[in-house]
Amino acid sequence: MTTTNKPVQRCTELSYSVLFPGRMRKSRAIVVRIEKGDLLRFREKGRRQWYDMPIERAASIAVQASAGFRVCMMPGPREKKGGAKRRR
Repeated sequence: MTTTNKPVQRCTELSYSVLFPGRMRKSRAIVVRIEKGDLLRFREKGRRQWYDMPIERAASIAVQASAGFRVCMMPGPREKKGGAKRRR
């Protein structure tokens, strides 16, 4: 296997409307980069802002999606039934 000492960057063949859903006019290709430290970075082609995600989280989402679970990218804090307060 190749180590991630140097970032590897690839671009998708198709374009996706990620930042502006429902607007095919604004769809762009996605650039994916594997960085040192097991980090995935995403951005739209032609834009400068990067979005980071640990590879462990991406693998977890892929496994859950293939198993048919509902995937939530940003889970909020879960509250216990009965109005119990969360411990810190």
